Amino acid sequence: MKKLLLLLPLLILSCRDATKEVFVNYNQSTNEIFKLANYFSSICPHNLSIYIKFNSRTNIDFALQQKNFFDKSSWVKSAIFDEDGQFFQQLNKNLSNQKLVQGLQLIQFNRQKLDSLYLFLKNCHCNSISNAVTTPLETKSASISLGFPTNDFYSLDYIIFDSDLDSKRIDTLISNCSFKKINNKVFVQYRGPAFGSDCFPDKR
Repeated sequence: MKKLLLLLPLLILSCRDATKEVFVNYNQSTNEIFKLANYFSSICPHNLSIYIKFNSRTNIDFALQQKNFFDKSSWVKSAIFDEDGQFFQQLNKNLSNQKLVQGLQLIQFNRQKLDSLYLFLKNCHCNSISNAVTTPLETKSASISLGFPTNDFYSLDYIIFDSDLDSKRIDTLISNCSFKKINNKVFVQYRGPAFGSDCFPDKR
């Protein structure tokens, strides 16, 4: 009986369909999502791509990358980057980790900013945020992606564009099986496991 009670929460979690919940959550958390997006945009440097995932309030995955790969004059110079001067990553690190601290200091992310990001993400039921966004669109870049938690080997992200897309770009995006539309500015992207499909199950 005890084993059954312990398994029950896991069974409930495995039955949830995050590919549907992600749209319900947007409708319920729209204001919080855009407050977070605006705050993150206001504290990000212009020439670096940033990814932060909160595993807990004090443990994060963190990555930095030069934003303009082709313009070396725009690159931020620091010894923390790899031998090519482009990339820095720390996974599953406590905020006191020395290498992680160096990366956070480079972009002037102090504990107050991290706490604000954590609370913003919690309020909109997300766990990661990034301005390193790639889409099938060549002429219009997204500004921010927000990670929506799932309990499976796939990920869901809100992709928020700087402005509304025109109908041609929308058609290009939603013709891709990895994307679904929320509105003309916000989309959801599905990404499967390493050896699985990157398509929404109902678009395969």
